[in-house]
Amino acid sequence: MMNLTDLWIWQSPSWTDFQWQDELILPRLRDTRLKLGVLLGKASLNTSTEQSLDTLLANIIASSAIEDEQLNVESVRSSLAKHLGLSSEQPYPTSDRSEGLAAMMMDALQNQHAPLTTPRLFQWHEWLFPPPKEDEWSSQTIIVGKLRGDEPMQVVSGRLDKQTVHFEAPPRDQLEQELDQFISWFNQSYQEL
Repeated sequence: MMNLTDLWIWQSPSWTDFQWQDELILPRLRDTRLKLGVLLGKASLNTSTEQSLDTLLANIIASSAIEDEQLNVESVRSSLAKHLGLSSEQPYPTSDRSEGLAAMMMDALQNQHAPLTTPRLFQWHEWLFPPPKEDEWSSQTIIVGKLRGDEPMQVVSGRLDKQTVHFEAPPRDQLEQELDQFISWFNQSYQEL
């Protein structure tokens, strides 16, 4: 018999129907909102474009760090500055990667009221993973702008002969249904805000 802890989260019978205990969550949520209010009170109400640039840059760099990806900060800054209409006294060369990250961030912000769609997600995917240039080497080919093939998708670590699987994604034949369900939930949740 399979133990519940042997399941990936998407294999749980209650997948997407998460439950929580208000008495455990609400005190933390109140504390977080209080701290947010203090921070907002300290910040200027008239945020400058330069401050926006710094905030967006920090967000992109921190998000990439989660995946242990080191970005060229100056390249990303130059790409964001271009998208924000700022000129740099000493512009740093941009890359397809930094341009894609900036384009995705700006689309998410400038079109935040537009519904999330599969084509929009695929566009973000193309921006996140621009094709390597002829002189660049890549250890794997990433097929962008569409759902993956039938091969399993796993997050692994360790030597090739002794790998640890940290996560396995749902099988390919479930992806359309899972994605449609997520997009419907996301768009409905946004309307309820």
